[in-house]
Amino acid sequence: MNNQPDRRTVGRFAEQVAASYLAQNGYAIVCTNYTLKGGEIDIIAENDEYIVFVEVKSRDKAYVPGYGRPSLAVTEGKKRRVVQTAQLYLLKNPCEKAARIDVIEVITDREGGKPKLRHYENAFDATGRSVYDRSSYRY
Repeated sequence: MNNQPDRRTVGRFAEQVAASYLAQNGYAIVCTNYTLKGGEIDIIAENDEYIVFVEVKSRDKAYVPGYGRPSLAVTEGKKRRVVQTAQLYLLKNPCEKAARIDVIEVITDREGGKPKLRHYENAFDATGRSVYDRSSYRY
């Protein structure tokens, strides 16, 4: 029998954890799981300065070894799709605020421990170029 949690279940839980974290830190959640043909944005939120497009990546702590940190799973293709979807969102929903793309990684613990979360603000720009150093991060 496979004890690995369902990826969708872990992913949805991680998105809820991330949205809760954002709300507790002064962000208003505009929407979740914004989907257009060819792309999805997990969370769209706003604070006083920015409209923020958030990609949430998660792993269950039991399965992290060998897979690396969740944020490393944001591929070049995924970056392109997030940027394109964010641009289309802004065309349909003009906003005076500056746009930013963040990545939130969540390590879940199905044994009941508190999830660990890391928020990378301005994780990559509209060209897909990473603007933070993920190599130095430790939980």
